[in-house]
Amino acid sequence: MPDTDELTARLATLEARVAELEAVRAVEHTLVAYGFGVDSLDAAGTAALYTDDTRLVVDGHTIAEGPQSVHDMVLGPEHGAIAPGSAHVMGPFDVQVDGDDAVAVGYATTYARREEDGPVRVWRQAVNRWELRRDPGAEGGGEGGTWRIRRRESISLGDPAAAGLLRQGLPGSSAGGRS
Repeated sequence: MPDTDELTARLATLEARVAELEAVRAVEHTLVAYGFGVDSLDAAGTAALYTDDTRLVVDGHTIAEGPQSVHDMVLGPEHGAIAPGSAHVMGPFDVQVDGDDAVAVGYATTYARREEDGPVRVWRQAVNRWELRRDPGAEGGGEGGTWRIRRRESISLGDPAAAGLLRQGLPGSSAGGRS
């Protein structure tokens, strides 16, 4: 039978592993919530997922800096061209957590119906690299806090640069992927 010190050490190891799994799940929840927010045209709810210093870069162009610009993006003309009726399908993600910081690499496929009775089609498919920070004092964040998006880089899959983001999710990657 294991002694008390060994059981204490094993319990601490299990608690740390469970905490990491909970953090990974919470990060994934934040990223899926982004899709639900933009698709439901909830500009305020979507903006609340972001930190004050957030920056969104899509295909090499900065499209938003700060939560207010995220809010404006959700209600803006580009998004308005596909909403309502768009579906941002997020993931899967490779999520790496390091304390209160996390990096997630994964896909986002946006489906849209361009005509009222037209077919639903893929509008954009991209690989994304998300940097998130845990906000321990955020309201509604529960015991571990709320994960907020600090940076997002999104590159269309047709762009050769997308492969570089995908590699960041590979084991051994030094750029935010698994080691």
